[in-house]
Amino acid sequence: MIGIVVQAVPSRIAMVAEHIRLLGADAPVIVDVARAGNWPTARRSWLVAAALGRPWSMVLQDDMRPSRSFLARMTAEAHGRRAVSAFQPAHHHAPALYAAAVAGGESSVSLPHGSVAWGGTVAMPTELVAPFVAFADRHAAAWPGSTKDDDVRLTLFLGANGVPIVCLVPEELRHVGYQHSEISAIHSASGDWRRGCMYSEDSCRSV
Repeated sequence: MIGIVVQAVPSRIAMVAEHIRLLGADAPVIVDVARAGNWPTARRSWLVAAALGRPWSMVLQDDMRPSRSFLARMTAEAHGRRAVSAFQPAHHHAPALYAAAVAGGESSVSLPHGSVAWGGTVAMPTELVAPFVAFADRHAAAWPGSTKDDDVRLTLFLGANGVPIVCLVPEELRHVGYQHSEISAIHSASGDWRRGCMYSEDSCRSV
């Protein structure tokens, strides 16, 4: 149901084999050998994932280690709905809502728009990949260099299309590369666990 690609930089290739083993599924690995940067590599990863021909496409970052139940959980949550999922530190994104969902034994929680800024792993219906890439390409002139990485571009795309955000409860990924990431330099007090988020919609409007 989900076509998966791993997006990687050369320095983290050693981690990727373990991630794929835990997924329990085959996944092509797109490596930024040319040092093209985050978005060019992410763009290529999304297009390869979509080309796998599955109903859903997912890009797993090289420093996000899935639990053994991650793929089964994502498949179950995605069944029968149009959705996108991303993973980022929950305490930066409506922690009170997340805590209430945990206390209530919920399997997901809705988040307000604009609350998602980093996503270590994202999955979306394959039909949304082309609109997302096109949106990012059209706005590229306003996003010089890597100042708007793939997850930020996705956040802007979803917000522009009014796509509700729903997060999985509990987390299913561990950010094993946190101490070496750009995020750690910005939010050094953050933990290394990321929560699973799902963006649901009935239809995606073009922008």
